[in-house]
Amino acid sequence: MNILIVDDDTFVVQKVAEGIDWDSIGIRRVFTANNMRQAYKIFETFPVDILVTDIEMPQGSGLELLEWVKEKRYPVEALVLSGYAHFAYAQKAMQYGGRKYMLKPISNRELASAISEIVQEKNRKNVVSEQKRALMQVCRNLMKLPLERINLVEELVNKRHFYQGNEKFCVIMLRILSKEKRGESEQKLLNFVVRNVIQEFFENKGLELEWSFQEKDGEWLLVFRENGRLSSVKEYTAQMQHCLRDVVQLESCVYIGRVCELGEVTDSYAHLAKIRSEAIPDELGVFCEEEWLQWEPSFDLPDFDRLERMIIKDGMIRAVRDDLKNYVRKNGERRNATVTLYKQLLSSTTSMVGRILDQKNIPFSQLYDEKELENMHQRAGSTTKWMLEYIDYLFEKLEGMQSITNSKKEYLVECLKRYIGEHLSEELSRSSLAATVYLSEDYVSRLFAAETGMSIPAYVTGQRMESAKQYLAETTCTVSEIAMKVGYSNFSYFSKTFKDYTGKTPNEYRSYIKNLSK
Repeated sequence: MNILIVDDDTFVVQKVAEGIDWDSIGIRRVFTANNMRQAYKIFETFPVDILVTDIEMPQGSGLELLEWVKEKRYPVEALVLSGYAHFAYAQKAMQYGGRKYMLKPISNRELASAISEIVQEKNRKNVVSEQKRALMQVCRNLMKLPLERINLVEELVNKRHFYQGNEKFCVIMLRILSKEKRGESEQKLLNFVVRNVIQEFFENKGLELEWSFQEKDGEWLLVFRENGRLSSVKEYTAQMQHCLRDVVQLESCVYIGRVCELGEVTDSYAHLAKIRSEAIPDELGVFCEEEWLQWEPSFDLPDFDRLERMIIKDGMIRAVRDDLKNYVRKNGERRNATVTLYKQLLSSTTSMVGRILDQKNIPFSQLYDEKELENMHQRAGSTTKWMLEYIDYLFEKLEGMQSITNSKKEYLVECLKRYIGEHLSEELSRSSLAATVYLSEDYVSRLFAAETGMSIPAYVTGQRMESAKQYLAETTCTVSEIAMKVGYSNFSYFSKTFKDYTGKTPNEYRSYIKNLSK
């Protein structure tokens, strides 16, 4: 592996470059640089695996270098050195891919130990990356082949002569739940990865996967043959769901058939198909055929007239939210929930919130962003977990609205201004600001512009520049420290913005203020 050491102090660079036994920790070549320009040239000319960089340098900071490396997508592990025990520095260093943040002075032994850990970890990652590249090539080759669609009944009947009369089977349906739509090629690759995760997982558990079939994107049919382990199939299936969550970050629902003889497999399959179309899984995303055979679906909705009165007359928003969530949980636990019931529940809950807002003369769009609401509404009818998330989303906004209903627009804008002033060093996005006053992003932007005559980004920039002027005039903080304090990690951009705002660079402004006070 190759390493690049960047520090404007040539003595420090020489001390590190010559004072560590690089061969013993797996470093083949050591490059050094004293400024950003030299570092850029080395990156563009040679492969660099590990970067050790100082934060404070006169011609550009180590954080800017990290940001540049991240933008260029160089596969580098970075170790950041600084003479400042500054949390914001460490936070930004980690944000831009820094592996470790260490305070100067540091001994060569400590530095060598830290670099050795990175080398070992990178070697492990390289092995995994090679395996992934091989898998991706297999994926590309297999995706060229059409998916084979086989009728379940015909397949099993054709194999009947292979089985003994008393052999047992279990059918499982797996449905991948997705919060976002994917392109065709991305979906094909995901299907292949899921197929392999499923097969490898159950093979490792010792279950005999007799047959698997992808019915459509995100939906799988699995048939297991009894080999003494089918009694644990529910437990293993739950572990498989965790595996999918960890490997490909996907939630799933599973519908588990009962263990039965070959002649009953088609009935079990028909039952699972009906469960999938009519029943709602619990919070864990599981529904078993044995439970469905005693299924007593619920068709009784909560008393929404009573719930609406609780909110309008008594302001009991949180109590109503808890009542609805308890209702959803109980139906999920008792396996009483149906797709039809959840559709009615969604419609009734959303309509109730709309009526409450109408009574208070508050437009629905003032609290809820249309696209976000639509996405959450669509998926809420699929599972108990997502239904609970939707109820929380509706009522969190409604509860926040209760505290601002009687507030004047001027007061809301003042709340936003106060929040901005107290959080200049943080990200101040439209969504984060809207969340502070429980309003939709579009409404907050329109309200702020109407009351102040400027956009939120313009106001935030102005406040940051005024704060920077104060730091420059009243403190001895470096320009890079001040940039961090007012929310800028790119110091070049900060300097340009400051000059556009004041007509002077930060250092020029500081000198100007000092001269005025003489």
